[in-house]
Formats: sequence, structure tokens, C-alpha cells
Amino acid sequence: VLRHHFGCRSRILWNILYPIRSHVSFGLWVLDQQILKIVGRKKGFYIELGANDGFTQSNTLRLEMFHGWRGLLIEPVSSSYSDCLKNRSLRRNAIVRAACVSDSYERETVELSISNEDRFSKLWASPLTVETTIVDPLRHGQRYSDDANDTTHHVIEDAPARTLTSILDEVGAPKQIRLLSLDVEGGELEVLKGLDLSRYSIEWLVVETRNLHAVEELLAPSGYLFHSALTHWDYVFRGPTPGG
Repeated sequence: VLRHHFGCRSRILWNILYPIRSHVSFGLWVLDQQILKIVGRKKGFYIELGANDGFTQSNTLRLEMFHGWRGLLIEPVSSSYSDCLKNRSLRRNAIVRAACVSDSYERETVELSISNEDRFSKLWASPLTVETTIVDPLRHGQRYSDDANDTTHHVIEDAPARTLTSILDEVGAPKQIRLLSLDVEGGELEVLKGLDLSRYSIEWLVVETRNLHAVEELLAPSGYLFHSALTHWDYVFRGPTPGG
């Protein structure tokens, strides 16, 4: 039987959820259950960008808790990153604070537009200084505000800029990765341009984007093809078959 270790979360929660695990979903619109049906239950390594607090709207917690996966969680917002360290197993996960960027990005940090209204509002933290598929990233990050000048609940925060490849190298990630879940509020093209797909092979990608065509064009030369739509802006891509 799988023995799970949360960070600071009580084992009581695991004991409650495990008997009803087939019905448990942590993802928005039960995305985690939809993903599981596609990628299968066989243990693997995942990457989740936009990991938030590791619990709220997580696409990977179910894989870790009930199916023995391990992985890499990346979250740029400082408070959400701190919560993620508490909520997720440090035995199974490398947890990194960073905003992932392309190889050509020249700044040391990425500016983020963040609402601090509550823990859910931080899910829309939007990068400002990178290529983005969102028309107004400043307003997107501050979507809960009626006043753009209100600094009580909305801030601009700097996050360390890192390429995804550099982080994978640092944590000693396997070269064959089963799942990449990418939810970075418009910064998905910038992230993917910082991932060396000749060194790291991703079997399945789940990408939230408002520009599906741009993502398809970026991934196609490396053999990654559109597979299916999970929601009106969450899309699955299948990586090239090994040896194919």
C-alpha cells in the first residue's frame, strides 16, 4: 500500500481520501482525472508549472498521493511557493521558485501581476516582462480589483527567471518525463522556448493557452502533435514515440 507523506498536512487527510480515491479530484474541472485517463496510472515523473500552493487546482497531487508518481513543482509567487513546500511531499518532489523563460530572455527576474485578495486570486498571477498570449496581462493578474491603483490587494512581484532546462538539470530530472502540466497565465510560449526537447523527452503535455495555433507551431518541429482538448483552453499534446 502506498504510504504518502505530506509536508505539514496531517496524515489524517490521506487516510480519509485514500478509500475514496477513485472519486477524488484536486484539479479545476476535474482536469487531474481527465489527465489520468490519458497518461495512465503507471508511475512516472511529472513537471507542473504554475504549481500554486501544491493543493488548490493541482493537476499532479492525485498522481503523487494515489499512484506513487514523483516530480518537479515550479511556482513563481513567493507566498504560494511557501505553501507548496508545506503541502507537498519533499521526498517525492523537487519544489522550485521560478518564472520559466526562454533561452534569449536577458533579465534576472520576471515581473508578475498578482492579486492578493485570497489564495484563489493568486492563481491568475500573470507575467509582464515575457512573451505572452494574454492581451492585457497586468489586468489579468489583477482581475479581482476594481481599482488598478489599489495596492492593498494587488502588487507587482519579481520572481527569479530560469529556463526549464536549467531547473531540470539542477534537480537531476530523468531524461524521459511522462507529463508536463503547464499553466502559466499567458507565458506558455516563453516557457517552452526554454525547454530543450532534444535532451528531455516529454510523453504528454497539458498546456493552458489562449493561442493553440502558436503552441502547435512551436511544438510541431520537435514531433509534438495535438491530441485532444480537455477544456476550451486546456489542450493535450503527445510527444514523439521513442525510436520513431
